[in-house]
Amino acid sequence: MQKVLSVVRSISFHAALKLVLLAIPLLAVVTWRVTAMEANTVEESMITRGKIIAMTGAASYGVVLDLGLRDGSIKIEDLLDPKYVQITYPEALHVKEPRFHTPYDAWVETSGVQRMQDEIKNSSPDILYAVGADIRAFVPVTHAEFSQPPTGDAARDQKFFRSKRKFTLPMHISASLSEGKEPLVQEYHRDTGDIAWDVAAPVYIHDPATKQTHHFGCFRLGVRQDQIAVSRRAAIMELIKVFTALAVALALFMFLSLRRTMRPLGALTERALELSTGGDMHTAIRSTA
Repeated sequence: MQKVLSVVRSISFHAALKLVLLAIPLLAVVTWRVTAMEANTVEESMITRGKIIAMTGAASYGVVLDLGLRDGSIKIEDLLDPKYVQITYPEALHVKEPRFHTPYDAWVETSGVQRMQDEIKNSSPDILYAVGADIRAFVPVTHAEFSQPPTGDAARDQKFFRSKRKFTLPMHISASLSEGKEPLVQEYHRDTGDIAWDVAAPVYIHDPATKQTHHFGCFRLGVRQDQIAVSRRAAIMELIKVFTALAVALALFMFLSLRRTMRPLGALTERALELSTGGDMHTAIRSTA
């Protein structure tokens, strides 16, 4: 009799186990869908934030240039149609990408633009760079960290000697020419090995003589894709923990529910066995559910 009762009482466990096994694929699909949506939300949030920062940087860059135009430190024609004079370096330094001077880059260096760019870059680990460029993708001054003089060490100079360059990839040109209301977002495989979302907002300047508005170039912000991946992984791990806890709770709930449901069957089986061995037929069977 005990063997039969043991079999009956184990039905709840096996039934719960089967239901949980059936539910696991559904939970896995739901987890995958939710984590994918959360990952996309993280990336979209970081890019949206990058757009706001890029637009703020573009507005600030334009204000600085307007101040120089108004006080006569720079001329409108030098900003709109600058003459690029290539800088000559000793051959021993192995400078591959040409560097240039323009009629306005020396003034920009002393205008506080670099400090503004550095503050934006250092405001978040998500940001690789934050620089202004003219309509020909020329960057008159980059970050202080990357404006070091050349040393002849190719690997070092590629990372730390990046100022006064014309960036010539189609992506750079598109960024400088873009005048859309929304910042232009492009994937950027940098020559340093980093992969970023390049977010470019147009920079406008105002001719103090004619009061006309002109497109100068852009302010570019690099949002680190590896940092986005870190944030996405963290969000996914949190969701996996939540759904794992949910699966455990579901299994426990099913087991307890089925066990309670099976109690009357256990009592009925026990009573039937008593009757089969000559028990009192007038004793009532009470539900323990």
